Amino acid sequence: MPEVTPFQVLIVDDHPLMRRGIRQLLELDPAFHVVAEAGDGASAIDLANRIEPDLILLD
Repeated sequence: MPEVTPFQVLIVDDHPLMRRGIRQLLELDPAFHVVAEAGDGASAIDLANRIEPDLILLD
């Protein structure tokens, strides 16, 4: 079976507990790899521009 490259994910939420929970859920699935977290919009934009993730999860 061919190896699948996981989706790179940026998690954005102002609550650290929510970010941690989302990360833990995504870590259960090898199709996702959390590459960064941000606690506010400005940080999220900066990280998204630098990292260019495949997915951005935000509230």
